[in-house]
Amino acid sequence: MDKFINLPSMIYLIITVFWLGEFVVFPENLKKKEGKGKKTFYIILVTILLNIIFSIFLFLKKVGNISGDFTIIIRYLGLIIYFAGLVIRYYSVILLGQSFTRNVAISKEEELVSNGLYTILRHPLYLGLLLLVVGAVTYIGNLIWCSSKYVCCNK
Repeated sequence: MDKFINLPSMIYLIITVFWLGEFVVFPENLKKKEGKGKKTFYIILVTILLNIIFSIFLFLKKVGNISGDFTIIIRYLGLIIYFAGLVIRYYSVILLGQSFTRNVAISKEEELVSNGLYTILRHPLYLGLLLLVVGAVTYIGNLIWCSSKYVCCNK
């Protein structure tokens, strides 16, 4: 049990709380509820939850866990990726302002946001989300699940 009560684990939990806090800090823009994007949001949410749950399950069953001298390096690398994803996601939401929605919705009244990260990336929100998921499963340290994320993301 003391494996989970250390500095990296506390940092991981703090980042997770901030990630979940996104729903409170940046509530859904109610006027954009219509559209097909609502279904996409739930698919992404379920996929993320299943990824993290399956990674934890494999870790607890000791199937493919990272071990040895590089374990702490991999965990800190996971924390860095996880934190970078959170920062990119929050910054992107702030840049979008009132245009932010979790549902994929296009409105002709909205102006195209093209400042900040949006000058170099088309979808920094998705990059942040991807980094959050990859960082979370990398931190957990299951080699099978981590490698599947890197292989899938690098196609």
